[in-house]
Amino acid sequence: MKTRSATLFIGMTTLLWGFTALANLRSYQSAVTNEVSLISYYTFDQTNANDNFGPNNGALQGTAKLSPGAGGGQGLLLDGQGWVTLGLVPDFDFAAGTGTVEAWVRPDWSLAHAPSYAPCLFADRDLGPLMWSVHMNAVQDAYGVWNGTAYQAQPIPNPSAIGITGTNWHHVAVVWDNSSGSPTTTFY
Repeated sequence: MKTRSATLFIGMTTLLWGFTALANLRSYQSAVTNEVSLISYYTFDQTNANDNFGPNNGALQGTAKLSPGAGGGQGLLLDGQGWVTLGLVPDFDFAAGTGTVEAWVRPDWSLAHAPSYAPCLFADRDLGPLMWSVHMNAVQDAYGVWNGTAYQAQPIPNPSAIGITGTNWHHVAVVWDNSSGSPTTTFY
């Protein structure tokens, strides 16, 4: 049986998602869209949540809305009451246990008014064989993954020294690797 590695790129979040105007944007977009295992690519630069690479278009739900993103492009504004529904996408289940999700994220809530939960950045909770979600702790000092049964937090070393604030964008990548038969989860 051949296993397939998979990559899902989700764009940016303010939690804003989408990305459009930094000097090296074109080269970055080219690298993403040339990834051989890419499943989907959401830039949120149109007036919708359509997949810019594959057939997995999304729909804005709740209070999710498009908003100015990095460098004048569009982003997806999530305020805790909104989300994007993608429907059932079996490839996002990473059935072989190997896959990557990445996004550009700007957590723009103040620590003085932090939510009482760890906001979800992106997730696959379609009740398929694997469920997962990636979160940032409310006080912006760790990312975490919920795997359907448990939450695993990964501290961000010295977050204030590396500029984890509501005004800075950060690239977040989570890699699940089961190629050795011993599953690992790595945050970048």
